[in-house]
Amino acid sequence: MTDDDNVDRLSGAVEKGARLVGSLVGGAVGLVGGPPGALGGAAAGWAAGEALVSVGRSVVQRLDDRGAMRVGAAITVIETDAEQHRENGEPPRSDGYFDPRGELRPEAEDLLEGVLLVAANTYEEKKLPYLAHLYDGVVHDESVAAADGLYLVRAADQLTYRQLIGLAVFASAERYVMDLARAQAARDEGASIDPAFAWEFNDLAMRGLLGIESTDGIPRNPAGLVGGNAMTDFPYGQGRLMPPGDTLHRLMRLSSIPEGEQREWLSGLGGGSRS
Repeated sequence: MTDDDNVDRLSGAVEKGARLVGSLVGGAVGLVGGPPGALGGAAAGWAAGEALVSVGRSVVQRLDDRGAMRVGAAITVIETDAEQHRENGEPPRSDGYFDPRGELRPEAEDLLEGVLLVAANTYEEKKLPYLAHLYDGVVHDESVAAADGLYLVRAADQLTYRQLIGLAVFASAERYVMDLARAQAARDEGASIDPAFAWEFNDLAMRGLLGIESTDGIPRNPAGLVGGNAMTDFPYGQGRLMPPGDTLHRLMRLSSIPEGEQREWLSGLGGGSRS
């Protein structure tokens, strides 16, 4: 396959990916200038622009058509995020994150390839916009070390979409006080929790993403604070995100998960919906 073929394949993937993003977010993510504008704007407009094209081209040539379309969807979101930052006068980080490291490429390109590959391989396509947000979040936040960014990509890859909803819920625990109380009451009264839902909840705790707020207001790892099963012993009303969970929530923009989906998750927490 020639370089021109790779460029054409990437452009086609972005065009198809833009439509996929539109179906996932209800058209809320606009693509500046149309699909060709995404690639042109990326290349001209910001520090990681050329990498967005070159790394994207390298990744799509390894994939089948569906995987390439998912990469195109991620590029659509990444470029839209970057355009929003440009319009707001918010430049990318300036701590050397985009600089070559001798024979090694810039750390930003490691992250970009990781995000695009995770996007390509995610079979839960509802995760795509949030995975893509992670890249832009890291490249605009100098407080996130390069190694931390790579860890966050791996962590996000290993979580289900339903677990991402759970992070969004506990990030807004104060908003859902009554819902959490009802869910715990139902659980304590013997409501049957979907086993897969319980496994996912326990997994959030085991990964150190979800903790329990202690008397000093700081969330602590549930280990040692509750019994061996977070699903049966976890005090929902005291649930708070641990620092890695909070960072994932912020960088992936999980607060934008529709409220209806968050309330459906809360229903599952109390033994209701099993979607």
